[in-house]
Amino acid sequence: MAEIPLHHSADLAPAMTVSVMFLLIGSLKAFDLPFALTNGGPGYATTMITQTIINEGVNSNRVGFASAMSVLFLLLIGVVTAFQVGILGRREEKLT
Repeated sequence: MAEIPLHHSADLAPAMTVSVMFLLIGSLKAFDLPFALTNGGPGYATTMITQTIINEGVNSNRVGFASAMSVLFLLLIGVVTAFQVGILGRREEKLT
């Protein structure tokens, strides 16, 4: 595989930070594909956080609990994103 020269990788670092952040957030919000393929099974092996939130709110009629889970999930995504941006931001500074 061809290596990217160092002066070109510094130009790509901010774009890589943003793209990794979007991929991470998108993977945490995954719901439709695992639900359509497995419906959370076998057992609860492929049940995602978002599927649990929806099941609690809609199927179990525990809307308040599902709302609290959603807020905690939002905070989790914010913490993970801040941590990831901090690490990749330091990497960008090293490259420039």
